[in-house]
Amino acid sequence: MKVTLLSISLIILTGCFNSQTPKEKIIKKTEQNISVEKNQTIQKNSKVENVRTYTREEILKRRGESSMCKTSLITTPPSYCNVYTESDFVSEDVEPIENNIAEQSGLKDYIDEYFQQLQTLNVDGIINMTYPKLFKPINENLFRQYINTIVSSPQLSVESFNTKIIYLGDVYPYENGEFAQIIYQSDITLNFLNPELYSDELSVRVLNNVLAGKYGQENIAINPAQRTINIKKEEKLLAIKERGEEWKFIGDNPSYRQLYPTILPAGILSQI
Repeated sequence: MKVTLLSISLIILTGCFNSQTPKEKIIKKTEQNISVEKNQTIQKNSKVENVRTYTREEILKRRGESSMCKTSLITTPPSYCNVYTESDFVSEDVEPIENNIAEQSGLKDYIDEYFQQLQTLNVDGIINMTYPKLFKPINENLFRQYINTIVSSPQLSVESFNTKIIYLGDVYPYENGEFAQIIYQSDITLNFLNPELYSDELSVRVLNNVLAGKYGQENIAINPAQRTINIKKEEKLLAIKERGEEWKFIGDNPSYRQLYPTILPAGILSQI
């Protein structure tokens, strides 16, 4: 029950929702990670010049070199070790739109606003900036309920929730607009309000082992004395702008991709 409660918190904070049953959501969403596409070199005078980006080769290399991802006979590497593969990238044959740099600059403004809604758990703001067709397979009221569960939880509080862009991809055309992929790092600190949660050494050790297997030991920090846990996690987003509309966002991970065929335009599906 305790690990389940924490899992629900992470599901909500990272914007991970799907149309499965609540039990399936809890199990699968803690396992979600990101994939990446090819890097676009950004001009010095662009508004996005300070975004630290990685090429495809750099992303694959840094994940492959992680100590937690090296296999051995007695350990299983964390699930995130296998998320960066060639199939996660937009094909090199696909050309970005002609005014790619300008569109990236405008997109970053929307990304910043979306992150602000996530960090403050503003349910109306999050829904307004979410790709609207997501709410065909997913019940919008359930989406709201999940977020409000964290906001009013007597068990856990969000002490801090920070985000940082680490990759801003090219903007590509499709038949009715444009799309792009974004990678960001979330840095979340949760405070255990309930004194019975993780109150002994054994439960803290179990929690540490579970989370280390999901995110890597280097990405988690549990402080039993201060009753906090910090988790760093990389997430991938798909940004979509339909013609005449503003940019909207949807998670890009295996669970969301199960929904993509029913909600995304064919022109996007053929390129990702």
